[in-house]
Amino acid sequence: MLTGRTRRIGLGAAVVVTVATAVAIPATRGHAAPKTPSLRMLTGARHVEVDRYGDEWDLYVPESVYLEAVNGAFEVDATRVNGKVQLEQVMRTGSTVKKLRTIKTPTPATFDVGLPRFFRVTVTDDNGDVVTSSHADFCPFNDYDSQRVSPNSPDNPTYPSTCGDQLTHATVWGIDQGWADPPFFQLSASPESMPDGTYTMTVGVNPSYAKQFGVPAANRSTTVKIDVVTYSGCTDFCAAERRARARVHGPTRQVRIRQAQAPRGTYRPTSNASHGLPDLVALPAHGMSTSHRSNSTGDKDFLNFGATIWNAGPGTFDVEGFRRNGKPKMDARQYIYDGKHSVRSIKIGTFEFDNRVGHHHWHLEDVAQYDLLDAQQNRVVLSGKQSFCLAPTDPIDLTRPGALWSPESIGLGSACPSDQSLWLRETLPVGWGDTYVQQKGGQAFNITDLPNGRYVIRVSTNPRGKIHEITRKNNTALLAVDLGGTPGARTVTRVGIVQPK
Repeated sequence: MLTGRTRRIGLGAAVVVTVATAVAIPATRGHAAPKTPSLRMLTGARHVEVDRYGDEWDLYVPESVYLEAVNGAFEVDATRVNGKVQLEQVMRTGSTVKKLRTIKTPTPATFDVGLPRFFRVTVTDDNGDVVTSSHADFCPFNDYDSQRVSPNSPDNPTYPSTCGDQLTHATVWGIDQGWADPPFFQLSASPESMPDGTYTMTVGVNPSYAKQFGVPAANRSTTVKIDVVTYSGCTDFCAAERRARARVHGPTRQVRIRQAQAPRGTYRPTSNASHGLPDLVALPAHGMSTSHRSNSTGDKDFLNFGATIWNAGPGTFDVEGFRRNGKPKMDARQYIYDGKHSVRSIKIGTFEFDNRVGHHHWHLEDVAQYDLLDAQQNRVVLSGKQSFCLAPTDPIDLTRPGALWSPESIGLGSACPSDQSLWLRETLPVGWGDTYVQQKGGQAFNITDLPNGRYVIRVSTNPRGKIHEITRKNNTALLAVDLGGTPGARTVTRVGIVQPK
């Protein structure tokens, strides 16, 4: 989950090597069945330097091996069912999705790691003796280090740039045909067991996965010579900082060509019964905690929480503001789309600029509302959070009809403009959620004067019904919690989801 207003924009590279490898796919003859999408290992550089700092065990390995999709796009649908993540390899043809197999994993799959224990990494010395080995997880997604390895591949990767998070219900992982993704892993070995020198690193696909995905033996592994070099005079912080910088701020980050049309393979609506309208859904509050603050007004206790609303589609939620002749107000209009074109707009309210300390953004009250209720579901506290700058922060269900896999392709830079702006746009694509964490004064619930006991956090979207959508039946989510502790040390315990009375 992306807390606050931070959005994930991808990962950089420490070493980026372009591999010009064309994949020859024989033409089918007669009624021969098409080949099933599979994978193969590639090497960008045959010899790389691996850094160690001081006497630490961690060694940073620059990206030099890649996993390529062959015989078509490699795609996995990941779905949370009864708390467990189920994986299916699928093949997409237009709007048709064919299930190829249920994927069996050696350990339970999660949205934050992807395919667990996907790679086996082994390092040997000149005598062929193993000096260190480990497993590495792998998520096939649109990484900013993804490499185009065929001139006939899509201009840009089309799959999501994230595996998901704790809020995700369902999503899509994949590698386009003719593209390759780099695994990310680090080696760990003591300076005594792996002193400076030259070694052979072998990266191979776990045999269980290789068998399931039909990866030929010749495509299952690759080797790279590595030179271990120890640097001194750098603290632990410096070493960690260098690794992070190499991963996030690579010197040759790829430039994507953003195209106007929707990405290949997005899940399409099956009918126009929605008339292009979105469906805003509230998720139960999450990430509860308590905090205590002292200031000139006295000691206060607060209940902090995260709140997410998402768009179940099939229409995009797009609300735009237009300045009123230099006044600190904008007319808010909701745009309705037919495919990629807007067909009409509806006035749904007014944006006002909120100039209070800690805010400084345009204020639209009709997106969401947060209440703390007592056990009988009567309101006892209303969150002061009123301003919203919608942006896709969490993939909730990217298998929904009309889901947009790569929201980075739409213009979100104007979502929270300054008081000098003439226009703003707040957009929530299908399948994506927008999360706010209520942990500031006026936003978190003030529980200073509330006794211990059972309470209900209510998260509502479209509270006044001004936003045009398919249904309002899923606009509210209730979560019961128990407050305990003593003043200055309050506690909160999650009880569970409850139904409105």
